[in-house]
Amino acid sequence: MNNRINAVLKATIALIKTSPFFQKFFRLFTLILFAFMGYHSYDHPILFALTPFLITPALCPVINWQSRLAIFAFACGASALAFKPIGDVLGSDALLSQFSACILLAIVSALPWLIITGVGRQRLITSIAACLIAILPPFGTLAAPNPYMAAGYLLPGTGILGLILVASIIILPFQLKGLSMKMFLCGLIATSLMSNIIYDEAPSPTGWVGLKTSFKDQNTNLTQERNKRTLALIAQITSELDNGNKVIIAPESVFGLRTLGLEPQLKLIEARARRNDAIVLIGIIEEISGTRENTLLILGAEPDQYNARQPVPFVMWNPWKGSGFNSHWFNSGIHNIAGKRTAILICWEEWVPWPMLLSSFQYPEVIVSASNHGWTMNGEYMWNKQTVSAKAISNLYGLPIVNAANIIDGI
Repeated sequence: MNNRINAVLKATIALIKTSPFFQKFFRLFTLILFAFMGYHSYDHPILFALTPFLITPALCPVINWQSRLAIFAFACGASALAFKPIGDVLGSDALLSQFSACILLAIVSALPWLIITGVGRQRLITSIAACLIAILPPFGTLAAPNPYMAAGYLLPGTGILGLILVASIIILPFQLKGLSMKMFLCGLIATSLMSNIIYDEAPSPTGWVGLKTSFKDQNTNLTQERNKRTLALIAQITSELDNGNKVIIAPESVFGLRTLGLEPQLKLIEARARRNDAIVLIGIIEEISGTRENTLLILGAEPDQYNARQPVPFVMWNPWKGSGFNSHWFNSGIHNIAGKRTAILICWEEWVPWPMLLSSFQYPEVIVSASNHGWTMNGEYMWNKQTVSAKAISNLYGLPIVNAANIIDGI
């Protein structure tokens, strides 16, 4: 039986190698498979952990246009996932914009890995260059998917060392031969297994609460809707303060644009936070000189402000326009909240490695993340995807993460 199976496999492989039709079919199937895997790369931690092997040509002995096209197909699949809500909200008129944004993001995500070429020393140099480019701005703040994000599930608790080991998966396979290659793979597998076995999830700080809300952004009666939302949020925050919680985080931009009419409500929240010796983080949008900031206002005993380091690329952040949201790639993102050094991430910053990597050099003790999916048709779906990447970040650095999210499940 085994001999028959082997004979069939050999005949099939021979047919694929000699038949132009089967060769074209196999190439097309490979591209579709890579795009499918990219689209589902955020579905499960195991799929997420495969990203270094799928988006990079690390396992390809020969770098050619076909392997590069497969990388681009994977990036297109993941980019379609990231930008799917745009068409949901804006309708058919936005399909061209959605398609353009997906292609732009796919190019950004794939570009660092497309420079890997050659063999020997050339392969080594181009692989190192690709790994450096992929983690530094702009690619480290824009590219989703990014192989470095898989470190949180492959090597939890290893921090920056985990990022270095992920880079080694890309750089070393075709530099090592024979026994050295086997030892490297065995060591990597053993390190991954051991780090997953001994890793214990860090508990959230006592008295820290991330609000989960369900506000749908409507195109009609927006002012009236925002007023109702603000009153509901104030009631929810007051309830958490009355329960004795000391740090309350509201979701990203859930209070909308900061206006003069909103100032009394913000002062009310701050007064109640001070009275309870607590801190409240408010997701809000600030308009400054024609540009905008995606902000978490820190109200209470230690007033401060965090401006998102990377708003959603090509949707909120448009570098070719004079307006839109600002980025702050080299801010540390660290704030002292209730006596703890806190790294703050807003939405897109949970999808990419650079913001948290930069924060890690300041030795944070906890991560706060805030997102808003109320403008999508199915915010619960996107929230589930985003929590996979957010969890990867907290796992990698061994830090507790407190999430606040505005989530809509359908309409």
